[in-house]
Amino acid sequence: MDKLEIKLFRHFLEMTQEEFADLIDCKTVTVGRWERGEFEPHRLYVKKIKELMSDYGFDLRRPKGNKEP
Repeated sequence: MDKLEIKLFRHFLEMTQEEFADLIDCKTVTVGRWERGEFEPHRLYVKKIKELMSDYGFDLRRPKGNKEP
């Protein structure tokens, strides 16, 4: 999962980094580091984010999907 994908999904949800961090149960600074490409998310966070992407209908090929889980 790359930094752009994380950032686009967060923007799709219309969330701040802090709100997104709360949603996936991590620190705000961690989300910022992922989005800047300083670190890649641990596989457990990748799994959680991908599950949320699926729940919300987010698809990079179709970024205006349904936001309702």
